[in-house]
Amino acid sequence: MRVSGHKLEWEGGSLIRLPEPGATFGPDFFPDARGHEIPAAIKLAVQPFVLLRPGRAPLLIDTGYGTSRGAEFSHVLANLAAAGVGEEDVGQVFLTHLHGDHCAGLTKGAFPNAQIFLTGVEQQFWTGKDHPGGHLVAAEAHRLTLVSEGDIIAPGVRVVLLPGHTPGHAGLIIDDQILMIADVVHVAPLQIEDPDLVPKFDFDPGLAAQTRRKTLDWIGAKGLVFCGAHFTGTSPYFRLKPAGTGWQMVDA
Repeated sequence: MRVSGHKLEWEGGSLIRLPEPGATFGPDFFPDARGHEIPAAIKLAVQPFVLLRPGRAPLLIDTGYGTSRGAEFSHVLANLAAAGVGEEDVGQVFLTHLHGDHCAGLTKGAFPNAQIFLTGVEQQFWTGKDHPGGHLVAAEAHRLTLVSEGDIIAPGVRVVLLPGHTPGHAGLIIDDQILMIADVVHVAPLQIEDPDLVPKFDFDPGLAAQTRRKTLDWIGAKGLVFCGAHFTGTSPYFRLKPAGTGWQMVDA
């Protein structure tokens, strides 16, 4: 594998980060600091990804804010264009979950040729709610494909349920080598070092911590490359190496 800035390349294709303006939170981002010194300002990236494979339509993973926070927050289409992908070229959109920073870019008529994938649990949770997730479920019902653990949405691309942050939160394992974990971890390395450190946005704190620990152990044991939706830095691609009784992040 080769990492170059936003891009991860391997024999089977490439994964490209599509960075949007991030968000900054105070130390109350973690209601229980668990003895850690929490920074006064916690900066999170916001970043969809696109999977490119020879002979296949691009697969977009999340859609960012769109214009829900203003036009200056909507960079996905420009970043796709920079990668040589037009909006109408996108053949599939996988939504890891339905928080606005992940789904609000999927406005009515966006990515008109794309099949949209979402877990059935997530769809059920947001149905009928006055929230970006609820609005999307209603507006895009005609082209939603509901998926669950182990479903194959494209050759070599399998759904992995990662519940806790939201009830139907999920990621993707690509070619059994690369895991997109979405919001399993928001703040690295803090939550890598202490998986029980829970942000205020986790719907089920106990389940989210359990999922985080299991996911990190899986990544480390299998030697997977992983990326997340909110990792800051020059590159979003990492591996884990053993550190004491847990794990430490290293560049992929």
